[in-house]
Amino acid sequence: SFYDKDFCKLFFLKEPIALSAWAKLYKKEIFQDLRYPNGLNYEDAYIITDICAKIKKGITIVNSLLYNYLRFRQGSITQKLNPKTFEILVAHRRCVDNIDKKTVGHKYACRVLFWRYHYLYRIMKNNSEYEEKLIEQFKVDYKKYKSYLPFKTRLRFFIFKNFRKLYDIKWGEKD
Repeated sequence: SFYDKDFCKLFFLKEPIALSAWAKLYKKEIFQDLRYPNGLNYEDAYIITDICAKIKKGITIVNSLLYNYLRFRQGSITQKLNPKTFEILVAHRRCVDNIDKKTVGHKYACRVLFWRYHYLYRIMKNNSEYEEKLIEQFKVDYKKYKSYLPFKTRLRFFIFKNFRKLYDIKWGEKD
């Protein structure tokens, strides 16, 4: 449940659990009336909260390596820069908006959304067309969600919003 802090830490922050479909097995009943959206990149993150809402018995975490997924292969959607790259923000924004604001899960989802901005900024930094669009979207989301972020994360992204050169010096090539 998104009210449980331990669940949310695992669900949103622990790799490889995170929001990706490749790290999960589901009962087929979950997808009886639920489908991944066609034509949308990051479709797994887009519907993950819908999936969680349908889970009745809970989630089991297996602490064994059962699947070998090549995450950073050349040509993957996470490595190409194009207009569809921004769809990860659409998916994460939907995830945040689908979780009750009173839950700890909402705060974790907000953090993940802003870390996606950090990741995208690092790969778009030298592409002015994409960087400008990213900054504009960031400003809208920062205004909407900043109150749900922990203080340190809020401060870091305040610096990103207002003092990008300082942000680049401190965090631009790390993490």
